[in-house]
Amino acid sequence: MDFCNLDNNIDSSATHQNSNIDDWFSNVNQMYGQGLSDEIISQSVEETCDFFHIDEPAIVSEGWTTGVYPNNEFSLQDDVLVFNREQLLDMGISGKDGLDLVMTHEGTHRMLQGKEHLDFDAHHEELCCDYMAGVRAGLNNIDVSQMENALLYTPESESHPAGTERVESIEAGVRFAQEYFAEYNVAPTFSECIESFMNDAPIQNTGETGNTTLRVDDDITFKGFDSEKSNKEWFQYYTDKADHAFDQERIHMESAAKASERGDESAAKDHLARAKSWHSDAEKYLRSAKLYK
Repeated sequence: MDFCNLDNNIDSSATHQNSNIDDWFSNVNQMYGQGLSDEIISQSVEETCDFFHIDEPAIVSEGWTTGVYPNNEFSLQDDVLVFNREQLLDMGISGKDGLDLVMTHEGTHRMLQGKEHLDFDAHHEELCCDYMAGVRAGLNNIDVSQMENALLYTPESESHPAGTERVESIEAGVRFAQEYFAEYNVAPTFSECIESFMNDAPIQNTGETGNTTLRVDDDITFKGFDSEKSNKEWFQYYTDKADHAFDQERIHMESAAKASERGDESAAKDHLARAKSWHSDAEKYLRSAKLYK
């Protein structure tokens, strides 16, 4: 099973076929049983897009494998999602938990379009997509066993890392998501997940259940490439915002010291809290800037 970003060898005329996902699913022969019924597949596609806060693919089509074909790598508006139900079942993806994580993997390929500044090679991108499948599993208590068992013994290839590495990346994503939620009581943003994947952040296993989606990134969307700003401009934008936040932190720290000197501990405490908040914002902006360096 590829769980891949498909090579650009699919006829672009496919974009003119099966454009209505619901109509397509209503005509599929349900010959593989209820485990991957039309309803389950449709629901999985929709919920995965909700998880990332993106639109559904322009086309969902039966194909020879499972993967994503971006007609235009700088836009999510014309993506084609291809899946092979028999292949998924043969590999052990027979229920919604496993399917949701496969769709999350493919959704990450969509999210990474236009992100050349991340400098991922093919193996890094695949591992990142597996990591995000783990993130979703960790946030929503999804069973990872189907996907991990499907990948564990797959060999390394030019386009894909060995299955053992992929399973490790899924587990790392699970632990990061659980630790993040336990500490902040909110889901991480996509950019925070990518930063954690790149930095291989230390993580602990705590856990959470529900239907949790990623938190929306502040000031920037990962719905495709924004041609209005270059990487350099985005880097400068977030650097300037970080500088401003650090200045505000310094001002409040100075005000806290003055309030303490005059015995106004309430005002000092308030200024310290604001300084801490500004420092947190500054760190957030620096993380965003790092993505464009």
